[in-house]
Amino acid sequence: MPGARIWATAVLATIVIAGSLLGCARPAAPPVPPSAKQPGVPDLSVPTDFGRLRTEYGDRKDFFDICERRRPLKRLAELVDQKRWDEVLTVSDPWLQQCPVDIDAHFVKAIALKELGRAPESEDHIRWFRGLADSILASGDGRTPQTAFVVISVPEEYSMLRVLRMRLKSQALTSGGIDALSVENGQGVTGIIYFNPAAHFRRMPELFRAPT
Repeated sequence: MPGARIWATAVLATIVIAGSLLGCARPAAPPVPPSAKQPGVPDLSVPTDFGRLRTEYGDRKDFFDICERRRPLKRLAELVDQKRWDEVLTVSDPWLQQCPVDIDAHFVKAIALKELGRAPESEDHIRWFRGLADSILASGDGRTPQTAFVVISVPEEYSMLRVLRMRLKSQALTSGGIDALSVENGQGVTGIIYFNPAAHFRRMPELFRAPT
């Protein structure tokens, strides 16, 4: 899967900056142990309502701590580039146990498992990658603010640009809290895709609340 490896490296690199900016919003804190915050890790092999799962995680007050703070995408990009597949699993396994709704992490782990000859496990993560992405695509068409794709976080917006093979040119927040992303496809055609990160804004008061 050389093409997939190149794509994974490139797309992961594009979100490292966004993840770093989000990480500056609050003082650093130790990682949240999955056992302390999670009701349980979903079984990848069984049918899953991906839209419902994303909504449940998006409504969690600790979402920033478990799914955005210290997101290991830069490290995963480095490991993919170096073809260090076992280490990709070492990094992605605990992360996906903590945040099973991370679209990019499922994709990268699927690549690593495929390269290691573990095709059935790879297919499980491809199914999750597609299921999570499809649940966003089913929420609207992204063509207008009124029909924006509904996402649970700003990083999900960038994940969907990668799914759609779009390159971000600029971004603006419109009235009503809708993100308008100016994008370009591989043929140089430009346009605007709209995202509704309502869950992100609902969590903002909790994010900036002083620790007790």
